[in-house]
Amino acid sequence: MVRLLALYLALLLSLCAGQPAHAAPRRERVRVLSWNVWGLPWGLSEQREARIAAIGARLAALKLDLVLLQEVWVEADGVALGEALAAAGLSHQVHESEGLLGSGLLVASRWPITDSDYTPFELSGKLHKPWHGDAWARKGFLEVRLETPLGRLVVVDTHLHAGYGGVEYEAVQTAQALQLSSALGDLGARPPPQREDGARPPLLLAGDLNVELGSLPFELLRRRCDLRPAKATLGGIDWVLLRDGGGLRWRVKRVEHALREEVELPEGPAPLSDHPAVLAELELLAGGPARWEPAQREREWLSVAREAHPWLSEERDQAGLLAGRWTRRAVVLLLLGGALLWAGHKRKKKRGQCLLALASLCLLHLAVWAMYLGVVHHRLEEAGLGAALSRVKSAER
Repeated sequence: MVRLLALYLALLLSLCAGQPAHAAPRRERVRVLSWNVWGLPWGLSEQREARIAAIGARLAALKLDLVLLQEVWVEADGVALGEALAAAGLSHQVHESEGLLGSGLLVASRWPITDSDYTPFELSGKLHKPWHGDAWARKGFLEVRLETPLGRLVVVDTHLHAGYGGVEYEAVQTAQALQLSSALGDLGARPPPQREDGARPPLLLAGDLNVELGSLPFELLRRRCDLRPAKATLGGIDWVLLRDGGGLRWRVKRVEHALREEVELPEGPAPLSDHPAVLAELELLAGGPARWEPAQREREWLSVAREAHPWLSEERDQAGLLAGRWTRRAVVLLLLGGALLWAGHKRKKKRGQCLLALASLCLLHLAVWAMYLGVVHHRLEEAGLGAALSRVKSAER
């Protein structure tokens, strides 16, 4: 027994030789969850307050290191979720709630947040379709920089414009994806990345992208930024995307949809959200990227950029044509409305005056509507698509 104990101590000492007690760790667990929690205000989502309370309790029980939430539109919900997460050890938090509805983005971390930036998207949807409410929100992306035991980590939480079951907003989603990719860096970083560049931190991008793998917005974002899905076969529109750093790289252990079951709520059983959560078991490892193929990544980016270029150009030109058309209609309607108002003023009979005044009022209302479409909506659309097109052109050079 004494001999076995001596052999064990000798082996232990040999393993520890040359490694001081304060040696830096070589890997770090990152248990991350991204979730659209369906926190719409004004009764637009069912049993919101009860669901948010239940969501906070579920998140606290999962022993997470990092949480990225979307659609936390209500400030009180952000406070409730923040308290539950802080009690579970995720006390470092950012909830971006500025604007009419805010961004709805919330990030909570076990590690200290050194700084954060929120950037709204330049192009949104259609204000004149309030039933497509994304245009009324202040959507964008929240970039948070963390200090982990292994070093700096960049985390981005985002929520792109919804598709509402069709391709009506594909151009908006594409413009938003290009703006986000421009902020995250061409092919991984600016200046062009070096394999062992320790100043280039690893990146985790997660959120409700509202687009599927293989779609043009998804591929533009993925290829331009050298991102890879944590699990490409997961499917759906909620994603966790990763990019290795110069001195740290990612290892994916497990990714799955979670928290999809119904729970008992005051008004009856219901799911916690209309989206599944994405739960990812990851590791950060010391060392540069395991695979390094910058030339191949550039070819992939150029291929998808050349596909997007003519389509974006056509969409921008179409928006410009519609802006001009509606502006001309507005001018004509204003002239007709003014003429009828003048004619009614000259009429002596009250019946004729009333009829002409009513017709003039209708034309002036139509003129205001046409002016909005021509001078505001389509002009903003043209400018946003023009900015997206310029990003494609500059990256192609």
